[in-house]
Amino acid sequence: MTITTARTTRPAAGSFARDAPAPAQRTNDVWVGLALFLGAIISVILGFFAQLMGSSGLDVKWGLVYASALSLPFVVRTSYPITVAIVVNVVYVVGMEAGATELYVGQIALFLSMYTVGAWVNDRRRAQLARFAIMAVMAGWLLVATFRAATEPVPEGMPDAVGAMSPMVAYMMIQWLINAVFFGAAYVMGDRAYEAALGRKALAARTRELEEQQEIASAQAVMLDRVRIARELHDVVAHHVSSMGVQAGAARAVLDQNPDGAKRALTVVEESSRQVIGELRHLLDTLRGGDDDHEDPPSTVTLAALDQLVRASEAAGTPTSL
Repeated sequence: MTITTARTTRPAAGSFARDAPAPAQRTNDVWVGLALFLGAIISVILGFFAQLMGSSGLDVKWGLVYASALSLPFVVRTSYPITVAIVVNVVYVVGMEAGATELYVGQIALFLSMYTVGAWVNDRRRAQLARFAIMAVMAGWLLVATFRAATEPVPEGMPDAVGAMSPMVAYMMIQWLINAVFFGAAYVMGDRAYEAALGRKALAARTRELEEQQEIASAQAVMLDRVRIARELHDVVAHHVSSMGVQAGAARAVLDQNPDGAKRALTVVEESSRQVIGELRHLLDTLRGGDDDHEDPPSTVTLAALDQLVRASEAAGTPTSL
């Protein structure tokens, strides 16, 4: 008899990496990209007519090109997160320098691209370096914009400097604070999403492991039941059958010389057969209904039954000692 036991193995290296995006996730990326594209087009058109950039704003057709380049890469954001993040940030900087009239969807695109890198890149060092590089480039661009705002003439309609800081410099400082919080939140939330995905994966793996262990335990329980049934059958039947064989042999040997002794031996055989049939029925009833349906457990012959076996053998005329 072989009983299979569960083995605990170390998790493979791949278990510490997030699974590739499923088809449903890729479909969701397409919808995200299309939603951003539609929002960017609407924002570009409304911004153009609102003259957000004044006369220096991009023409509508170039604004639509900007909106497309900014949003459509998101249809593959989880498959190529770093590439999408680089493209989106470069397009954003170029568009802002060129006077794009879209100011709102671009912010969402920057946040989502940074978040996606943190949430989907399994090479965590590479994800960290990519995000730091993007933040460094954006900080450099914002620094140039701040210097330019501080040195250029004050735009028409904006008041002159108040104390040591002009309104334009104050405005740029607000932009610094907003961007620090903005990119910091995207960084942290991306890492949290990645850790949560690993947690769900580990939980699913543990669930599968528990199910496998349960199957093994069930197989072991069946095997142990078979062993118990075999033991019970042996204990119930073996001594009766052996006694019947001895008595039948004794009856055959003395049938001509001692008919009365042969009759007694055959009587013992008859009684033993009845007993074994009754005990077999009791055992089968217990197996069919379960142990809980019977107050008495299946009959099991113990050492205490040896005296009874000796008496039965002596009663049949077979000299027996214990």
